[in-house]
Amino acid sequence: MPPASPNLTPANAPFPFRATQAEITFGNEAFHHRLAWEIRNARREICDFVHPETAQGHEEEDMELFRAYSEAMDRGVSVRFAMPELMWKVLIAYYVHKEHGKLRFLASDGHIRVLPQVWSPFTVFDRERVLLCVREPVKQMLFRQTILIHDPEFAGKLAADYDRMWESKARPVDRAEVLGPNWRERVAAAAPAAPVTPAAAQVAQATGGRP
Repeated sequence: MPPASPNLTPANAPFPFRATQAEITFGNEAFHHRLAWEIRNARREICDFVHPETAQGHEEEDMELFRAYSEAMDRGVSVRFAMPELMWKVLIAYYVHKEHGKLRFLASDGHIRVLPQVWSPFTVFDRERVLLCVREPVKQMLFRQTILIHDPEFAGKLAADYDRMWESKARPVDRAEVLGPNWRERVAAAAPAAPVTPAAAQVAQATGGRP
């Protein structure tokens, strides 16, 4: 193989990238566990720009993420969750008869907003780290490769873009459209009796103060 031309070195590129610190992991299970770990270790803020995987077959992994989000909210971490409107409707309709914790999380509009589409999912933690998800080319609903970038400058700029999206493009969810006019009763009926944690109280307040 002939040597590369000196004019093709990164330093001579028209817009050279700067080096940064990053980690990579492979496999869908590793993606779920690392995302949950990062959520649990967030100190101040989580900005999630997400296109969830299909619901069927991932209940256990998804439940770990929902628990991690609830724990983060209990610690006072600011959680914002932007996702495609159609996927939100599919998930909330799927979980209405299956899992009360997921239903109550999805039924709250305090931390969830919807968009027509999400093309490049990412999550920003504390404006310091960014988790980028790469879909599998064959099974395109699954995330197989994950890149965690430790770079406050990059994370801060991405979070600033997220702020603008949240205020100007994303909109609160319409729970009555999917669950019907009695959506409060349906959400409350799905929840078993349990001690009220700060996260549960926040969700209850967002869903009309029902237990």
